Amino acid sequence: MKPARVVLVVLDAFPNDRVSADLTPTLWALAEEGGRNADGGLADLTAATYPNHLSFVSGAPAKEHGWFANRAFVDGGWAQTAQLGPPVPTIFDACATEGRSSVAVLGDQYLVGVCGAGVADQHWPPRGELPEAAPTNPGGYAADEAVVSAASQMDLDADFVFVQLDSVDAARHRFGATSDEALEQCRATDAALGEILETIRPRWGDTVVCVVSDHDQEDVSRQDPIDLRQHLRDGLTHTNQGTAAVVVGQTDAAELLAIPGVTGSVAMRPDHHVVWGDEGQLFAREARVKGDHGSPRTRAQVAIVAGGHPRVAGIAERIERTRPTSASWLAPLCEVMDLRWRPGVELSR
Repeated sequence: MKPARVVLVVLDAFPNDRVSADLTPTLWALAEEGGRNADGGLADLTAATYPNHLSFVSGAPAKEHGWFANRAFVDGGWAQTAQLGPPVPTIFDACATEGRSSVAVLGDQYLVGVCGAGVADQHWPPRGELPEAAPTNPGGYAADEAVVSAASQMDLDADFVFVQLDSVDAARHRFGATSDEALEQCRATDAALGEILETIRPRWGDTVVCVVSDHDQEDVSRQDPIDLRQHLRDGLTHTNQGTAAVVVGQTDAAELLAIPGVTGSVAMRPDHHVVWGDEGQLFAREARVKGDHGSPRTRAQVAIVAGGHPRVAGIAERIERTRPTSASWLAPLCEVMDLRWRPGVELSR
């Protein structure tokens, strides 16, 4: 069977429970053609953009790649993941090693560094720097129309195409996760997705399309953020992630749950714990944010597969039967591309 051309699209913070024939006709038609997990996929904790994107492109869950927030604890301190680059091999590395072409078009410019997309044959924004002329969304990232325009200039006939649309995340942060403005942005982003899909229709019979979101959001209802600096003893450090936080050091759930406002805790590694509070509770973030994510309440992801390639049906059956995680998408995609590399295996060059 002929290898598939794979198109993986991430709709940042797109709410799975808002996928409908009326609001999101593009997504609905894809799901009808291929398949969908109605409950959605399940994000790694924290439910944040950068660790989950790394899981998408590496096939490694957060517990393996070690990024649990948009910052990572490395060499005794916190660092921006965009500056670190992937600590594990990615599909961009695999494509380069095996002589397969890849393209990345990313609304969040920092994802170029997070995902190691600079290795791709083509990537946008160049070097992870948003062009001055590019229109932006309220979060300061590329507006969806900028991504659509950039994609139209790229070689979307590549063996692997990775696209990220960011504007729903920005709208939900600014206006609220369930606001009318956020819903209108969902409608607009669905239309933008439709424009991108039209450009790949000529090779639809060779194509597997997966559309996912990296996390959900919740409305911020508590304007008194928990400041863990006031409660963590010496030997513990942390980074805030919206409605969750990551605590690093030797501790346990009992100690963390004793902190005022903390209502949940889970160990990701022996020395890495994710904590969260009641619904809408922030951890030391600006109060002007009306929607945010991070807690287990925001783990739901869009999980849709479509396309004309014969192996779409098998992937669709798999995601309908078992709720996919961020890391579980890549292995079957490598299979349909006939890549020798598999997630979790070192690249042989």
